[in-house]
Amino acid sequence: ATTQPASPVASPGPSPWVTDAPITVARSELAAAVVNGIVYVCGGFGGGQLVHAFDPASSAWSPAPDMPYDAHHLGVAALGGRVIVAGGYTADEWTAMDQAFAWDPAGSTGWEAIGPLPSARGAFAMAVIG
Repeated sequence: ATTQPASPVASPGPSPWVTDAPITVARSELAAAVVNGIVYVCGGFGGGQLVHAFDPASSAWSPAPDMPYDAHHLGVAALGGRVIVAGGYTADEWTAMDQAFAWDPAGSTGWEAIGPLPSARGAFAMAVIG
């Protein structure tokens, strides 16, 4: 097995970045959101449908339920205790998608379709207002 580089983590301490446990599957162009103190990393090149959860309290990564679609350059946000994934580009091409799904880590019954987005998009950021 190949050891992946340690994951940089933003820290409120004297140094803005600290090194923490390496993610279990190396990837790029992913997106992440924090729900209840857990960081959920979704998709990306080398990640496709994969979702991994990082618990800063234990400094450990664990697998989470895969997204319903492969995507890189997708948008991810936390809303109402759920992880929201949307859009992105297809895994094998650079075709923008309009799909959107939500997953509740606390009471999960799997990913739920909540889309489509008003238009297909990739390489964008998502944020929650309020």
